[in-house]
Amino acid sequence: MPAMTSTMTIDRHRYITTLRNAGMDEKLATAHAQGLADALQETVATKADLYALQNHMDAKFAAVDAKFDAMDAKFDAKFDAMDAKFDAKSAATDAKFDAKLDSLKSHLDVKLAQIDTKFAEAKADTRTLAIAVLIPLYALAIGGLWTAVQALRQPTAPAAISAPVKP
Repeated sequence: MPAMTSTMTIDRHRYITTLRNAGMDEKLATAHAQGLADALQETVATKADLYALQNHMDAKFAAVDAKFDAMDAKFDAKFDAMDAKFDAKSAATDAKFDAKLDSLKSHLDVKLAQIDTKFAEAKADTRTLAIAVLIPLYALAIGGLWTAVQALRQPTAPAAISAPVKP
C-alpha cells in the first residue's frame, strides 16, 4: 500500500484560545494542543489517505479478478477439450454399435432367408408327398367304389337256402 503522505492539521491558535476561554491556563492549553496535533498527524487518516487506499485496493482487486478470469478461461478450455474428447469417444462408440447392429441385422436376414427357403422346400415336399400318397389312395378308393357299383349292377341269383346241418 502506498505511504500516507498527507497530514491532518488543526488550528492550534484557535484551539488554545478556546481552551483558555474555558478556564485552562495557557501552558496547559498549549501542551494539550501540541499533543492533539501530534496524535492527529500520526494516527488519523485523511480523505486523501482514504482515496489512496481505495485506489490501491481497487488495483489489487482488479489483479485478483484478472487471475480468476484467467483461471476461468483455463478451466473452460480444459472442459471444452474434455467435452470434445467425450464427444469423439461417444461418436466412435455409436459407430461401433451401429456397425455391430447392422452386422446382426444382416446375419438375421440371411438366417431368415434360409428358414424361408427351408419352409418353401418343406412345403413342396409336403405337396409331393401328399400327391404321392393321396393319388394311390384315391385310386384305391375309386377302384373299390367302382367294384362295389359293378357288383350292385349285376343281377344275382337268389341264394339257396340250405338246411341246417346236424352234428
